[in-house]
Amino acid sequence: MSGFRFPLEKILELRLEEEQRQARAMADAKRDANAARQAVTDLEALRNAGREGLNRAHSRGHSVGQLQNLEWVLQRMEGEIEVAEAKAEEAKQEASRRMVEFRKAVQERQSLDRLKTRRKDDWAAAERAKDQKDMDEFALTRHVRGNEMGGVQGGEPR
Repeated sequence: MSGFRFPLEKILELRLEEEQRQARAMADAKRDANAARQAVTDLEALRNAGREGLNRAHSRGHSVGQLQNLEWVLQRMEGEIEVAEAKAEEAKQEASRRMVEFRKAVQERQSLDRLKTRRKDDWAAAERAKDQKDMDEFALTRHVRGNEMGGVQGGEPR
């Protein structure tokens, strides 16, 4: 009995490698998106702390120059937060795109897996049918020979 051989095995292996590559890319993109979001959160916390410092400076009677300088720093921080939010959104979209690509790679590999399973099942059924046919022929041959031999050896037919 010869072993099952799937003619598209190499393609299946390539699809599995692609699926794994897409999984790594998706994980990297998710990590980058989380880091970008964390950067926004950290900048917002710094801005809020700066605002509290500005409010305290107002109440303590700091000079106008110092207050203007703190206000300028906060405005710059707002700009940095906007840039960070844009980067975070881009990273989130990239993670979503990578998720779609990963799902596509999984589906492509699974379709070949299902085809391989069907082909293997068909092959196994054909092998079982062939084995059954060989056994039936063997049994029939023994039966026929037994009848021929029985008539000669036993002196009387069965």
